[in-house]
Amino acid sequence: MDDLQEQQSQDIQNMGKFIFVSSWTDDSIESIPMWKMYTQKHEGVRIKLAVNPFKTYTTTAEEISKELYFPVKEDYINKDIFEKQLIVSSKEIFNDSYTLDNYIIGDQLQKVTYTDDIDILNPKLLNLNDDFNLNLDKLGINKNKYWSFQKEWRYRLMIQPVSSKIIPSTCIKNAFENINRLSTLSKITNALIRNQVIYPQKLDGFQKDIKKGIAALPFDYYDLKISDDAFNTMEIMLAPDISESSEDIINMLVEKYSPNAKIIRSNLDKQIR
Repeated sequence: MDDLQEQQSQDIQNMGKFIFVSSWTDDSIESIPMWKMYTQKHEGVRIKLAVNPFKTYTTTAEEISKELYFPVKEDYINKDIFEKQLIVSSKEIFNDSYTLDNYIIGDQLQKVTYTDDIDILNPKLLNLNDDFNLNLDKLGINKNKYWSFQKEWRYRLMIQPVSSKIIPSTCIKNAFENINRLSTLSKITNALIRNQVIYPQKLDGFQKDIKKGIAALPFDYYDLKISDDAFNTMEIMLAPDISESSEDIINMLVEKYSPNAKIIRSNLDKQIR
């Protein structure tokens, strides 16, 4: 992101790499500073999409059972997880390398808060009083007031560098049965970490890497698929100083990949340099 202050915290460093965001604005009026900052001369577009435009998935107890290697009954889990749409498949939720915290559609969209409170801009993320509790939720939602002209909303993903696969299956089963029928795997994972029921050697390595700021994910970006409906109803505004050649390229791309998308001209067309 362009605001380097966002990834800072008071206690542990380099945690910003576990927050993935896609930035948008709810301002229908064009912003000259935004055109200047985020597009190249004679190029660039402003894209409008439906809210929560992602392709969605559903899951079943049977599918979860296949990923966790033991039979999961529907009453182990908050039934909301079967009724709600997910932004990734159950196979991706229960992968071998990391844990996606907020995988239910709608849990990603956040309105950015602008503040000059240093404790909010530079939060504490780790609670070591009685347990090991990493709170990534404090990152990726606050920015300094200097950025308030952006009127930003963002889709935020929180991904922890620890997999449910390092938790013994018997412990996951007990968690599903006993920890208030939790609806999200990340809550179960955090509870199990706090209760030291993850394989001890892997838990120790994970905690040490987090404290040193060297824990890492196996990727630098994370893609979500856009639904066909959202893609086909996309609106594309051309930059105010768009060149003829750039406009031709945009028209060709739209014709090939999204012929129902709408292309419109900027209200500032040919009015700024």
